Amino acid sequence: MIDAIGMGLYAVCVDFMIRFANALHMTYRDANASLFFLLWPAVTVTLAVVRARQRRTLAKLEAELDAAMKPAANGSIDAVATVDPARRTAPR
Repeated sequence: MIDAIGMGLYAVCVDFMIRFANALHMTYRDANASLFFLLWPAVTVTLAVVRARQRRTLAKLEAELDAAMKPAANGSIDAVATVDPARRTAPR
């Protein structure tokens, strides 16, 4: 059963690549090369950039939350900063 699913999936992928190549007036080999040497690396780099931006935004949010949660130097609870829960955008 697993072999049949694998072969079916492979056949669908090859059929897609053949149709893609024909639509762009390319050979199957050119379409396959463009997928693995152009598209795949571009997607990988894009995802790495997105991850780096998310990491930087998360670090800023954590720093802001840490600063907001520190009590005042005199220990007064009244002097503790609050975080606005309605704020939905990341700090810039």
